[in-house]
Amino acid sequence: MAGMSVEDKSIAEGAPRIKLLGNGWIDLFACHASAEDVEAKLGPLFSEFQRLCEASADWICGVQSEALSGAVVLLEEIGAAPVLPDGLVAGNCSALLQGPSEDMLLVSRSGKEAGMLPSESDFVMVQSFDKDAWSCCFCSAKTGARPTSDTPLHWACLMTAADTFAWPERPLVALHGHALAEKEGLEKAEALKLPISHEETLFSTPEDVEALMALFRDFPYPENKVFIRRGHGFLILSSSLAGAVEEAALLKRKASRLERPLIDRIVNSNGFEACSMASIILCMVFLGADAACFTSCEAATKDFYGVMNNVFVFLFLAEWVLRVLKDGKAYFVPVKAEHVFDTLIVWVCGVLLGWVIPLAVQDVQRSPITQSLNVLRSMRTLRFFTFLKTFESFKMLLAGILGTATTLAACVALLAMVDLLFGILAIELIGNFEPWGQAPKGTAAWNFQSGLVQACLGMTRFIFFDNAINVTEELMVKQPFIWVFLFLYMAISAYVILNLVTAVICEKAQSMTQENAAEMAKELRAEEKRTLKELKNLFLRLDADGSGQVTTEEFDAAFQIPECRDKFLLLGFDEDEAKRLFKVLDADGEGELSVSEFTRGMTEVKGEATARGLLIAKKKVPGCSLGHRDVDEALAHV
Repeated sequence: MAGMSVEDKSIAEGAPRIKLLGNGWIDLFACHASAEDVEAKLGPLFSEFQRLCEASADWICGVQSEALSGAVVLLEEIGAAPVLPDGLVAGNCSALLQGPSEDMLLVSRSGKEAGMLPSESDFVMVQSFDKDAWSCCFCSAKTGARPTSDTPLHWACLMTAADTFAWPERPLVALHGHALAEKEGLEKAEALKLPISHEETLFSTPEDVEALMALFRDFPYPENKVFIRRGHGFLILSSSLAGAVEEAALLKRKASRLERPLIDRIVNSNGFEACSMASIILCMVFLGADAACFTSCEAATKDFYGVMNNVFVFLFLAEWVLRVLKDGKAYFVPVKAEHVFDTLIVWVCGVLLGWVIPLAVQDVQRSPITQSLNVLRSMRTLRFFTFLKTFESFKMLLAGILGTATTLAACVALLAMVDLLFGILAIELIGNFEPWGQAPKGTAAWNFQSGLVQACLGMTRFIFFDNAINVTEELMVKQPFIWVFLFLYMAISAYVILNLVTAVICEKAQSMTQENAAEMAKELRAEEKRTLKELKNLFLRLDADGSGQVTTEEFDAAFQIPECRDKFLLLGFDEDEAKRLFKVLDADGEGELSVSEFTRGMTEVKGEATARGLLIAKKKVPGCSLGHRDVDEALAHV
């Protein structure tokens, strides 16, 4: 095997290979078993190894044990070691064994069975870790046991970080759990102000370790004991096993306190908001019907509208109370205009006018004033703006209006000044023109003899061409050339200023289209990232033995795993087609699929066939020359 690379040697020797992906290339974490057994290698430290690995039934009784086996169980109990479909758990831990000549790392083995209390055979000793070759040498008490795939992280925690960053104290224990790293869990970690890596990392790649070391640099131990790697999980460091276990339990309690209460989940749900909007719409319908029959409806109809009025007052009050209970003081402080407005509508126009006043004054009669105040409840429809912002088309429309608000306001001010100027000129040119005398009310000349406001309103008719031709013809009877003045006004106001407004809106729309294209590209990248992550998780499900390669047998067994079966069915493959798919994905023809082969091939299968993809496929096959019919026939078998 001379001249073979570390990776090739690892494969040839059958050493476990851990699934790693970095920069588009496969990195193999090669684990080489030592010829010595644990007892021979550790010597006097073997008793410490046994003590840390001992299986203790105390954990079943809730009594803390000084063994790593208890820490592994704790990770399961607090939900930080999720059970995979193959029945194995994902959490792991490590401890530093300090010998007289060298230090070694005790880590839990890869593939612990869920619900089982670990024993001595569930741990291995890592003697060394080669960062350049990304490989380790280990010895175990059980034949076939191998270290966890997160060994590089544990090595960085306990063997590297303290010396690299000159920590005043060296951690001796590390617990690694898969929680507080995604979605709501990450929000909890942020709320707890825990150190969090900036980039999302998957598996124990060199990039993942670099992200962890960056956290260690910025947030040194022991001031910080919990570290979050975005998208991967958390690490707890401590100088003792008891301290690490206590920190894990404390972390669980703190995270539990951040669980959203039932009322938060109800008020923040889409269903609650939809019901609120529906009640507002129905209230408007009944308010309109009630106003229409204010004086002409029968008593029974008015009573029905009165009952519905009380129903809507109750619904609005209940909604307001639920929102206040959810937000507490934050609903009132700091002051928000929408909350103040909603409170006044509910309590003044609803409770006060609908319940308090009728109960206090028995013979109160509905008047136009009280009816108008009651109808103000329809102003709650303004909340539609906050609701409709969730819809992309409305969001773009609202953003366009708000984005040009300053320019539109300037255009409106300019139009008002032009109207004012021409209103004054119209009074002089038309209103004070002697042949008109005192024009009768309603005539064209009368508009310019009844003050500045009426003159300005009369001029606005020419902006919208509101009977403008008839007015112009009437004025031209005694002022033949007045059309020049009126046309000049229309040219400036209607053709110049209003077209300027249109141009501004069009420019903003074009700018928003470009911004939306950039946003769509960002969303597409995020979707590709999610797809890659899903495919990696699917690869993990298929790789039953954790070798880092999916064999034909493992791929054929995919339809026995519900999650894998559903994924293939969604992609349009039945069981027979999925089995044939293996040969298509196996680009090198070795009978095994690596992470890169699987993810790259499944990504191409998931999308549509493109000219670029067909060209690449053609170049990969020497001497291949396919016509359209051959390509169609080939794709028909995929």
